[in-house]
Amino acid sequence: MEIRTSRFGTLDVPRDLVIHLAGGLLGFPDSEEFVVLEHDAEGSPFKWLQSVDTPSLAFIIVDPHHLVSDYVLQTERDIRDAIGPFDPGDLSTIAIVTVPRGRPHEMTANLRAPIVVRFSAREGKQIILTNDNLSLNHRIFADAAPLEAALR
Repeated sequence: MEIRTSRFGTLDVPRDLVIHLAGGLLGFPDSEEFVVLEHDAEGSPFKWLQSVDTPSLAFIIVDPHHLVSDYVLQTERDIRDAIGPFDPGDLSTIAIVTVPRGRPHEMTANLRAPIVVRFSAREGKQIILTNDNLSLNHRIFADAAPLEAALR
């Protein structure tokens, strides 16, 4: 299928790579179909989540386990309620990354509202976790002071 994007131009993406996110994303409830695109930098943990329906809607994403080794979702029951029956080996977790304009060293990831996806079914949902220890704005570069000093 052909997808028009404002960031990547027109892409030819196999239909079986489209992920349906029931209810869309927070703030974007009308966009429910997305594709995951690789980042240009080889070996980068970051990817793009591109809307199929809205050309200008794309998010940088990362697996939260790359940022917090003991990252834990809610109970299996909560996840099952959100996306239905799943095999833990088939479940993927995605965190949306925010990059402040002109300050990439201050990028953060939303660990409190991840997207969970059953890849075998190509279905997922953004869920809100109740764990107060998880941040909405987890600093990706925890010690950015040396980088900030170098940029001055």
